[in-house]
Amino acid sequence: MLSSLRQRLQQEGFLKHVATLMTGTTVAQAIMLLAAPVLTRLYSPEQFGLFGLYTTAVGFLAIVVTGKYDLAILLPAEDRDAARLVWLSLGITFSLCLLMALGLIVLQQPLQQLIGGNHSNWLWLLPLATAAQGIYLTLNAWNNRLKRYRQIAINRAAQSLSIVGSQLGLGWLMADKGSQGLILGSFFGYLLAALWWSVTTWRSDSALLRRPGLAGIRAQAHQHADLPRYAIATDLLSYVFFQMPIAVLTSFFGVQAVGYYSLTQRVLGVPMVFIASSVGDVFRQRASADYAQRGECLDIFRSTFRNLSLLVIAPAILLAIIAPDLFAWIFGEPWRDAGYYARILLPMFVCKFVTNPLSYVFLITGRQKLDLILHLLMLGVLAAGMSWVLHAWRTEYGVLAVFSAAYSVMYVVYLILSWRFAHGRASAPLCEARS
Repeated sequence: MLSSLRQRLQQEGFLKHVATLMTGTTVAQAIMLLAAPVLTRLYSPEQFGLFGLYTTAVGFLAIVVTGKYDLAILLPAEDRDAARLVWLSLGITFSLCLLMALGLIVLQQPLQQLIGGNHSNWLWLLPLATAAQGIYLTLNAWNNRLKRYRQIAINRAAQSLSIVGSQLGLGWLMADKGSQGLILGSFFGYLLAALWWSVTTWRSDSALLRRPGLAGIRAQAHQHADLPRYAIATDLLSYVFFQMPIAVLTSFFGVQAVGYYSLTQRVLGVPMVFIASSVGDVFRQRASADYAQRGECLDIFRSTFRNLSLLVIAPAILLAIIAPDLFAWIFGEPWRDAGYYARILLPMFVCKFVTNPLSYVFLITGRQKLDLILHLLMLGVLAAGMSWVLHAWRTEYGVLAVFSAAYSVMYVVYLILSWRFAHGRASAPLCEARS
């Protein structure tokens, strides 16, 4: 009876934290969705395509910017050790961004020739944009550790408002500047979010974060060395996989097709940000604690899987039926093709919605090497699939179909393995998690 009561109270606490995060995320995504019809009339598919290239570059660099040590901030038993991981992540962030700025100075001309001189001005934003991403990822993980879900929710809403406000304002003020309004708006949004986290976190936790000690930082870097060793390569592969359609569509079908794909990613990604990321933030904290205390995290895994599955099935079926007409009605008739893209990619996004939060079990149980092996296998499958479709069925719909099918299978494999690992310790965990 006491066990049942404890589980009920834990579940109520879990749902309360998820609801808090979802409130902020709801506001953030409502702002993005309400602005989307206006943005698609201010900017053309081609301009969205160039914006997609910028976000691809920033997202790619954000994978390596902290050395993946931000992922470990939830895991130590002591807050002082987590604080050392914060400084380690920030130190790596600033060092890499400084090297990036120097690299841009040295390689300015070849990079401009590669991208096209008229479309390469955004390159100079990359060091600052990547630094903002690193600060945001690090301090978001720190505040998640301390269960500051209200502050996380406020930050997300403020970030979305600043991005949309900047993109709309710059769209009117810089109507003759092409995609620069989209790019600068996104840059300002992430920069303001990083600055907000920096100020509020230092104000609250300066005593805890002061004097981390170089020896302590080195010890944490050594203890979590599997993260840069395996997780960076894994996440880089994952990002390359997910952005592969952009490269293929750009090379064979033009920037307009990239614009359709970018909008589709933005729309279908809403549930990932709206629900799955909120659930994932709370799941990571709870699963880490459960695994440290009991050597398994099956209860929270099962309940999270059940809730995510129930949430996504009915909306996905409805969207599969009405996607082209819905896109044309909301965004304008020129965007109808993006609705067909959405219909093809929907199975992949459904699998991603359910699997992404739960696959954190790989990190908790120290399965980074297996994670990398699975991604290398996926590289071979995707390369073979893309080669075949471009030879036998050279249409953008064929490219998207192969991509969606391959990724859906991979997500199912990850879900099954995550469920198995959640049962208990087959081997020692990556580290002792925080209770």
